[in-house]
Amino acid sequence: GHAHDTALIAHRLHILGDLVAGVHGVVAAVVEEVTDIVLLEDLQDALVIGAELIDSRVIENLEKFSAPVVLLKSDFLSNLPFHQVMPDFSASFNEAARRAKAAGVSSVMIVYCTHPNGTYRHDCMKHCMLDAGFEPEQIESIPIVYNIDELAVHKAVKEIFSRIDGKFLFVTSDIISSIIVKYAGERGKIAGRDYELLSYDNLDPENDFLSGL
Repeated sequence: GHAHDTALIAHRLHILGDLVAGVHGVVAAVVEEVTDIVLLEDLQDALVIGAELIDSRVIENLEKFSAPVVLLKSDFLSNLPFHQVMPDFSASFNEAARRAKAAGVSSVMIVYCTHPNGTYRHDCMKHCMLDAGFEPEQIESIPIVYNIDELAVHKAVKEIFSRIDGKFLFVTSDIISSIIVKYAGERGKIAGRDYELLSYDNLDPENDFLSGL
């Protein structure tokens, strides 16, 4: 029921969503003031707010609303007590899995960061790979604890490199992909030639470090 309800709410509400989106940087204070405005003027049926604006103070103020609150642009389901609208990866992930299967890929590595974003992307892709006809033993999951231990990241990349030939890699972070591409490239292994690489994020290369993607 939440998806249907949220779709209706998102369709009917636009004014307040634009208002909140326009106060980035001071959103906590503004939401505290807007709470009274919304309750007094009964502006709309709900409040729609981008997930990137959420912090502990904003959450405290949003919980004062009697009307539904809808979080947009979240990459994963959180335990916040609000409706949440997340991107559906299934169409693109299913297409990637079908293409990999049709191309005769026999071994898949899913390299993922262990934060909620990475775990969610990993679970979605693994499900799509299985649906495309891959056997569980053809899919290897490689977790990486990112932003905690840089040495652990490079240790994992070295392990991936040792078994990279002929593999199809799905990596849940362009940052991790850039490390793999750089490390493998320096040792003569080229993405698209020695192994296949599909990376998530679509980050623009801001410096030479990401320019290989």
